[in-house]
Amino acid sequence: MKNKYLFWIVWLPILAGCKRLTCEFDYYPSIPCVGEEVTFSNHSTGSDDYLWSFGDNSTSESNSPIHVYKKAGTYTVRLQVIRNKVEKKVRTHTITIRDTIPTIGISPDTLYTYTPVRLSAYVYNPWGKVLHYSWRLPAQAVALTNANADTAAVKCYFVEPCQNAELALNLSIGEQLFPIVKYVDVHHQPASSLLVKAGEQMYEQFRYVVEGEQLYSAVQPTELDTNSTILANEQDTVYHHGDSLITVSRVSQMISQTIQGFQADRLAGKIYAYGNGLWVCAINGKYVRQLAAGQVTAIKVDVAGNRLYWATAEGVKVHPLLQTVANTETFAPVLINDVQHVTRLAVNTTKH
Repeated sequence: MKNKYLFWIVWLPILAGCKRLTCEFDYYPSIPCVGEEVTFSNHSTGSDDYLWSFGDNSTSESNSPIHVYKKAGTYTVRLQVIRNKVEKKVRTHTITIRDTIPTIGISPDTLYTYTPVRLSAYVYNPWGKVLHYSWRLPAQAVALTNANADTAAVKCYFVEPCQNAELALNLSIGEQLFPIVKYVDVHHQPASSLLVKAGEQMYEQFRYVVEGEQLYSAVQPTELDTNSTILANEQDTVYHHGDSLITVSRVSQMISQTIQGFQADRLAGKIYAYGNGLWVCAINGKYVRQLAAGQVTAIKVDVAGNRLYWATAEGVKVHPLLQTVANTETFAPVLINDVQHVTRLAVNTTKH
């Protein structure tokens, strides 16, 4: 009985002149959105019956059905073709349904102070309507691009941590206005700030990075007791290296110059000395090099921030710490403020 049954399954379609059974379909539009009609075109051959499953608990037995999705997401659409109620074939495709509501996208997902963030308007506009954008940033944000421009994306950074900072966009799609609001939390990310003592005055200057560029805020007077303590305790003119005691007099001999003080970059094995000029050498006294001329009244080696700060009559200057063994880098200092009569420099790494 079994062999006879299989015989008719194979030969009956041939005797009847039927085509080979195939199963295939496609759909339009290729990227539909919620509420939009999706037309499924059946390209199968040789079948008598069809069974569609649209991945959202909906089914159809039509040849080429039209279906409307009510929620955004990715669905698996399944078509089963049947001949003579016995012979079957199956084909599946995934379909992504977009949301029709415009949204604001943020990159990166986690926001930190003084770190650039890109805000983008995600808009589904298959009808080619005219789009206009009007952004509004919170008070804690500093725009890197023109936030008043009619543009789909803007960049900014935040100068202080905050919760539920409001990002707002008025989006016009043709004649329809979409006010879009998104709330974000901005986290604090510790970085170095420079502490400066000039006579009896003390200042704090923040350093941060935007798009790879070092930026410095305006010098601000401060009366923070913790910073006063940091400045008062700033001392690195005598320390041990191996079995040797490194002192001001010994560094003076190393570089053949009279110096006022020095600091060390222990990680790179370098000593920076100052007085009548700014000097660098290896801890063993090799590769001596003058970095700057003129009177230098204070320096700070900031290993964590990879910065060397020093004070001159012009103000405080900065340059990245030297990395090569022989101190051969090109040296182009930057004047970051014009505070006069500086007697001490320090770095606070607990805040910006």
